Amino acid sequence: QKCLFSAEKLSFFGYEFSKEGLRADPRKVQAICNLTEPKSVPEVRSFLGTVAYCGRFLPNLSIISAPLRKLIKKKNPWVWGEEQKRSFSRLKEELSKNLGNNYFNPNRYSELI
Repeated sequence: QKCLFSAEKLSFFGYEFSKEGLRADPRKVQAICNLTEPKSVPEVRSFLGTVAYCGRFLPNLSIISAPLRKLIKKKNPWVWGEEQKRSFSRLKEELSKNLGNNYFNPNRYSELI
């Protein structure tokens, strides 16, 4: 199907566009939420890359993911502890909320800082 007219929403490259705004594609979010805990550095790196793709919808992504990012540094040994488990779970939890970005509304109050 090459054309779609008068669609309520459109999924494209992992994002869902609708009249309300932009959000992560729910299928992609569900796939991430179904992931099991990583068992190696490459798995952590892959998870962080996938989550970063949806990062625009995750407030405080860098703070929440810090314990996982420590694991992918070469000088650090692989230690999957409680801090990493909490970080992994919290990222999936925040992503499952699937907060979107609304389109700019010129009729609403805006403040440029």
